[in-house]
Amino acid sequence: MSITVNAPSSNVVTEYHDLQWITKNSAIVKPEVRAELYKKYGMGVGARDLIFAAGNVIDVPNQTITIGLAESPLSVITLFDAIAVGAAGENITIHLAATCFDANGNGPLRAGDDVYIPKTYQNAACTSDRAYRVYTVSSDATTSKDYVCQPYANAGTYYTTPSEIATEVPAGTVLFIGANSFAPGTAQPAGLADTFETRTFSNRILKESLDFEGGEIAKSFYEFSGYEGNKALLTRNIAKAEFRLDVKEARAFFYGEWADNTSMVQTSEGSVSNAVPSFGGMWPHADVYAQKLSYAGDFTIDNLYDVGILQQSKGVVAGGVNLFLAGPELGRDVEKSALDYIKAYSGGTDLLDKVKKEIGIDVQAFSINHRTYVLWEPGELADPTGVGLLDSSGDGVYSIATAGLVVPHTNVTVGSFNGQKNVSIPGVQLGYVNHNGENRRRVIQYLKGVNGVAGFGSDVASAYDGFHLYMLTHMTGIFAIPDMWVQIYK
Repeated sequence: MSITVNAPSSNVVTEYHDLQWITKNSAIVKPEVRAELYKKYGMGVGARDLIFAAGNVIDVPNQTITIGLAESPLSVITLFDAIAVGAAGENITIHLAATCFDANGNGPLRAGDDVYIPKTYQNAACTSDRAYRVYTVSSDATTSKDYVCQPYANAGTYYTTPSEIATEVPAGTVLFIGANSFAPGTAQPAGLADTFETRTFSNRILKESLDFEGGEIAKSFYEFSGYEGNKALLTRNIAKAEFRLDVKEARAFFYGEWADNTSMVQTSEGSVSNAVPSFGGMWPHADVYAQKLSYAGDFTIDNLYDVGILQQSKGVVAGGVNLFLAGPELGRDVEKSALDYIKAYSGGTDLLDKVKKEIGIDVQAFSINHRTYVLWEPGELADPTGVGLLDSSGDGVYSIATAGLVVPHTNVTVGSFNGQKNVSIPGVQLGYVNHNGENRRRVIQYLKGVNGVAGFGSDVASAYDGFHLYMLTHMTGIFAIPDMWVQIYK
């Protein structure tokens, strides 16, 4: 069987067009009207729309937004190089990776701390993971600092098999720090200090325009065009233009990239060379911060048990709700595999209720391993004019078709955010610049020339026979806990 798939045709070109007096984003438009517009113009509902419907939208000033994140008060260690094979009951020396140290060479491991070596690397007769106590710590800096560790199980009094590194523990292995122990009459260990990690989120300016020559609106149109009627040319095309701007927002929110190219500049009206700002969207954040889960063949329901393990390792406890954003091929696999779970699931969530009310869609959800997954294929990922583009064989041109993202739908407490201290914020937010009396969430303005369109006043700003409408949105995505996300890829 073979199929031929052609990319969707489009008549969108750069030319003069039309505008209207009210927009779909006006505060007077009811949610059911918004849902009807989605159906009418056929734009897929995406991740940006779900976040919008959930109410995770805030006003921000026109500058980078910085949040302060308190990391876990407990640390793990990563090996810089391998722990060599040794004899039974023998001490070991470990070196920590550079990422374990701060700029001053301070690490998390102290004399007296226990480090656990997995059973995998112990003598075959050993039946458990084994603890080694840090005996001495050298004064060398970072990766060359020697941590000499003594095994607790040595003499065979309590354990029939002494601790022994029988298989080399490879570089890059992550180990946990256990309890500590000290002899009577000894001094206290050195104190630990915790610092906040800061992350900044830049904004991005998106624009759309419509242009008309005088007399175009006054023409008579065939009924099939939909443009005949009182300013129908204006009203229909302004809605289309706004949806095009919505699509740009959605694409920026999901897979827009950070701008670290210093040559990406534009000259302003004041002849100043300004940098073009941009923020990293959900997918780039997942690339950098999220945990990874790869799969081969078809994705099955059993893979979600691995998602639970990955979440648990980051402190995301069972019982929560997760937004499962899936590309079209991954979404198909998940739906087929989870069909019985979807049928059996009868619970509701606040997210589901808000989404249905605001944008009129039903979202599938299911519960497995004490975790609820709200399955959604974002319009951004299935859009055949975007990353959902198919080749002539019907396969996805972009890898996102078989990929996905599991995002906990939860709040997180951060040390600082938008001028506030120790505040609880949603893990995913959509921010629009609105501060000091200037609201740039959706700016729609007219440049009026010499035209006779009723309802727009008689004042003109241009001597040309025409009419222009300019749209602008100034936004940012704020992702507080991408470390807790799970990025799924084939």
